[in-house]
Amino acid sequence: MSKDASINSVKLPSPRYVCPIESSTRSPANTSPIQGWDPSFARYSLRLESTSIDPCPTATFTFTVTELMTNFGGVLHGGCAATIIDMLTTVPLGAISRPGFYTSLGVSRSLNVTYFRALRKGEDARRGV
Repeated sequence: MSKDASINSVKLPSPRYVCPIESSTRSPANTSPIQGWDPSFARYSLRLESTSIDPCPTATFTFTVTELMTNFGGVLHGGCAATIIDMLTTVPLGAISRPGFYTSLGVSRSLNVTYFRALRKGEDARRGV
C-alpha cells in the first residue's frame, strides 16, 4: 500500500479536519486553500493592544479563540497556542532592531509552554510578551 493510499483511507470525523491533512500530503506545486502555518494576525484574530520599549521591549496582544483554533474537545489546541506564542514572542524584537541586528525578527531556539486552563471557542486571551 502506498503512503498516499494509507493516508486517504483514514476515516475522519468531520470535513473540518480533512483539508489540513490532505494539504500536508500534497506537493507544493499542488495548491489548496490551506498551505501550512499561516503567520497572518488576521487569521488568528490577533490584535496588538499595547507596546513599550522601557524598561524592556514588551508587546501585549489579545485574541479570540475561533473554530479553526480548537481541537476535538472544542478548546484551544495546544499546538495552535504554542504557534501563536512563538509568533508573538518575536514582535518585541522590532523595538530593538537596527540595521544588521534583528532586521528579520527571530527564530525560536527553545519553546516551553505551560497551559494553565483551557480556552473555549469565543473566549478571549490577553498576555504581554
